[in-house]
Amino acid sequence: MANPEELKRLNKLAVQLNKRDPLMAPYPEEQVRRTGKSSCYQCGLDCKYRNAFRTESGKDVVRKCQAMFVYFPWVMGRPGESAETAVDATGICNDLSICTMEMYNIIQWLDACYKAGYLTDKETGLEIAKLGTRPFFESLANMIARREGFGDILAAGLLRVGEKLGSEARSHFANEVSGVGDGANYSAREYLMNGLLYALEPRQPIAMLHEISWLTGLWVMHQSNPESSPVTSAVFRAVAAKFWGNEQAWDLNTHAGKAEAAAKIIDRTYAKDSLLLCDSAWPIMVSWNTPDHVGDATLESRIYSAVTGRKTDEAGLHQYGERIFNLQRGVLLREGRRPKTDDVLKEFNFTDPVETVFMNPDVIVPGPGEEVVSRKGKTLDRDVFETMRKEFYALRGWDAESGLQKAETLEGLGLADLVQDLKKIDMIFDATC
Repeated sequence: MANPEELKRLNKLAVQLNKRDPLMAPYPEEQVRRTGKSSCYQCGLDCKYRNAFRTESGKDVVRKCQAMFVYFPWVMGRPGESAETAVDATGICNDLSICTMEMYNIIQWLDACYKAGYLTDKETGLEIAKLGTRPFFESLANMIARREGFGDILAAGLLRVGEKLGSEARSHFANEVSGVGDGANYSAREYLMNGLLYALEPRQPIAMLHEISWLTGLWVMHQSNPESSPVTSAVFRAVAAKFWGNEQAWDLNTHAGKAEAAAKIIDRTYAKDSLLLCDSAWPIMVSWNTPDHVGDATLESRIYSAVTGRKTDEAGLHQYGERIFNLQRGVLLREGRRPKTDDVLKEFNFTDPVETVFMNPDVIVPGPGEEVVSRKGKTLDRDVFETMRKEFYALRGWDAESGLQKAETLEGLGLADLVQDLKKIDMIFDATC
């Protein structure tokens, strides 16, 4: 440890900046009430995702983020069913080692298939009339975990279900499932820069998406109840400018500044992951405890400096992330990725209007001044996406037309060895061609 006293000071600062009021629990309080935070062992930060709850029957549980919603819509949509069933559904998935994102997709698909008359109780071995009850969820989870009957097909995951059962089965997938198989929430239809995150990443970039969804979610909360969040429209704009690097990045109705925002988010996320900083707390973009309610974008680099003794500022730390991202890009190109065909989005982004978003059911975003603008019913314009993609390529020091990396860019990042590999397969930009 290069500077333990400085690290202690930064730890205290992080705790102070991060301290906040608890978020509103989604459950009816008389059935499931929040009893406190439930951060990981020895973590002093207020986790924005993990909470402790007590159910009406007296059970004490911890639930976080998407997992608590695996069965929530169907439980809350069934008159007389206790919210405790939704809480228990998460625990059942945990006990059986079932992914809650995939389980949500499966239930959503089964619901759609039954409504369309594509599936029946006889074919599935389920009683769809009990959807929203605990017995239905238990039956479904157990048949998947034990690969019994129709559960054997479902256990392979929805994308393979579609491959096995054919196009009619796939026609009942939600857009998000057809996108990446495990969820494509926060799409480019509602938050434009997310189009670049999805197009340039080989996996669901959830930690990157959280930068946009979390800030927007806090703003949405303020619109509903000003006491619940300090993120006014003015705070939203200030935070966006500071963390996304462009004064226009806040405006989610225009592509201006979105390529720069995406690059900043990507670099910060890779640096954050390398530092083992938890996505549930970092970056600290918003603070309940500063006069302007804007967080501190330099904390990560200062912590890195205190631990390693290598004095590094925010830009220096982000360069580590840029190097990781470019290394990944080069490896993907070497292994067969092609920019023109693979740096793309699924078709639904351009054709199917967005109707609702997690944490933002009315799909509202800040407009000029105090104006509230809804993106409900919007799609992503193809020309806008192409413009953002070219801008992103150029910002990265790649060729703006082909999306290929330039030798000087990789060499400047200390990745000269990758240049030779890419030259062998004509996947490095050559200005002479």
